[in-house]
Amino acid sequence: MHLFFQKIFVFKNILLNYVKLSKIKNRYYKLISLPFGLIFSFVLVNLLQILCLKKLILYLIKKLNLYFSIRYLNLKNKIFVSENLPELNSSVKYKLDNVSKNKLKFLKKNGYLYLGKIFSKNDCKNFIKNLENKYYFNSQQPLQSNGELYKFRLKSKINYDYLTFLPSSFLTKNILSKTLEQKKIITSYLNFEPKIYSALTWINFPSNKKHYVHNLHRDYDDFKFLVLAIYWNDVAKKNGATTYIPKSHRSLKKCKIKYLTGKAGSAFLIDSYGLHSGTKLSKEKRFSTWIRFGREINAASIQDGMITSYKY
Repeated sequence: MHLFFQKIFVFKNILLNYVKLSKIKNRYYKLISLPFGLIFSFVLVNLLQILCLKKLILYLIKKLNLYFSIRYLNLKNKIFVSENLPELNSSVKYKLDNVSKNKLKFLKKNGYLYLGKIFSKNDCKNFIKNLENKYYFNSQQPLQSNGELYKFRLKSKINYDYLTFLPSSFLTKNILSKTLEQKKIITSYLNFEPKIYSALTWINFPSNKKHYVHNLHRDYDDFKFLVLAIYWNDVAKKNGATTYIPKSHRSLKKCKIKYLTGKAGSAFLIDSYGLHSGTKLSKEKRFSTWIRFGREINAASIQDGMITSYKY
């Protein structure tokens, strides 16, 4: 019940902050139309799934831009749409060496890929240091916060579980160039040229509170998308390692939960449509960045008013 009321409180903040923070033109119209888009997609998609009309589902998603239908598609139909929607299958071809081919094969099979340490210790220290005096929101997502900006001090006492920084605060040329070194694998996985439709840096603190993201869940950003997750300090089970169920992006078969742990500078590629969760921190902080690649306009970017997107 506690998580239910937590979600009600979050929804209230989203409504208030959408008008205040959204970069989308006609934001009032979008705020009003979002619930209707969700309801329409829910009714239409579920009806067509009952009737087993997957080709008609594909046709209507294409013609009506039913971005929010991703929330209501079952796994089988989600895969069918993602593999047949023309906009998401442009047959982009990159020449990959054997190492990259094996990485791509592992990612496609398991839904996640450990990239190793792509940032040095010095990069990590500078990244954390450069957050000093930057502004943050006091929630996991900007629209879920109280809408106020706070200045970050490394040595100050902070009473929030989540601090969230927008991309303008942390995406330097160095960070971006090293991130885009992974673009060949990302593009080959998605099979179209992606945009950064969302980028956020989080600082998490030890807490006994249970957040709704600590439950296993899927992200319903779009029919195809991929996350580059970066750890800026050592992350283990006790300080917030993301959990992931391998192969759950394409299968309902149960697999053992995998903790995505890593040293400072480590990175993962994650298909977060697969089942995953955050974990409570029992000690230390966690500094992490999630950069999301996919279509610029999708269910997630519309829902957050484009405020976390980044043009490169």
